[in-house]
Amino acid sequence: MANSGLETLGERKERRRSAVIASLKAWLGGRSPPDGMRTILFGSFARLSFDAWSDVDVALIARDRETLEDVRSFALELLSWRPPHGTGVDVVCLTEDDWRSSGLANAVAEGIEIDAG
Repeated sequence: MANSGLETLGERKERRRSAVIASLKAWLGGRSPPDGMRTILFGSFARLSFDAWSDVDVALIARDRETLEDVRSFALELLSWRPPHGTGVDVVCLTEDDWRSSGLANAVAEGIEIDAG
């Protein structure tokens, strides 16, 4: 079967997710995140199950309780980021230990770690 040149739904979703990741990386690259913080895209954009009403779910993982307040402050800044797709951003802040024991552990584990560097 010849390629008709039309983009499939899966390809369109991959392209949109890539645009969200690139935009988030660019946003993070222009800031100074707290030391040891991990940034993970999870939820519908990570799974490619998003639709026009989906928000972009981002987990900010602090290495320990001592850095959690800095990560929460950084999360407030992240709320100003406007993703190129989706209805906005939803940010969750946890420590490494807390996310492992939370209901989000599987969702974040299946997510995509974003390296701003």
